[in-house]
Amino acid sequence: MRDGYGFYTTRVFSAYILEGAQLVAEGVDPRLVEWGARQAGMVVGPLQVFDEVSLSLGRHVLEDARREIGPAVDIEGAALVGRMVEQGRLGRAHGAGFYDYEGGKRRGMWSGLEPLRKPAEPVAQALACGERLLLAQCAEVARRLDAGVLERHRDADLGAVLGIGFAPNTGGPLSTMDILGLPAVVERLDQLAALHGERFSPAPILRTMAANGERFYP
Repeated sequence: MRDGYGFYTTRVFSAYILEGAQLVAEGVDPRLVEWGARQAGMVVGPLQVFDEVSLSLGRHVLEDARREIGPAVDIEGAALVGRMVEQGRLGRAHGAGFYDYEGGKRRGMWSGLEPLRKPAEPVAQALACGERLLLAQCAEVARRLDAGVLERHRDADLGAVLGIGFAPNTGGPLSTMDILGLPAVVERLDQLAALHGERFSPAPILRTMAANGERFYP
């Protein structure tokens, strides 16, 4: 096992909440983003989670990530979070984030998101949102494996499910990719990378395993 920038769970967790912000920035209804995440099996939607950990902390983490891993984090979702922080939307503890709060309880999505995002995307579907949110995490998990940060596959799945609430019904990100089939995962990640950026690009370990007909588990 080797050291690397950020904890394993932090890297995967960050991929999840940042992709949620990115979907909103692209014009997807934030309620659809949250619903899509739950339909995909995630315990809590990415925007709710972002509020819980605080947007101000999220922006700070993104600034550190930019210095460490380069422009891969320079996406519209990161800029959206920055604009929200500048408007005082710091998260649940401050009573204002992606959601409005009253007495610490969520009172619906913040209406001020509308002018901060692109015109509403009419073709977005919850299932498509859920797929992106799951595969953004799977792509990051594969990069951590490729970097040698994790050695045992079960650690990757247990850490994701128990540590950050990755869709428990799937068994974890590696189990998810086994279920989908690594060739299909690589093909879909390549498609998403072409559409949405290099954060979806399959790690070399995925390409090699897919080409060899391998799985993470027997």
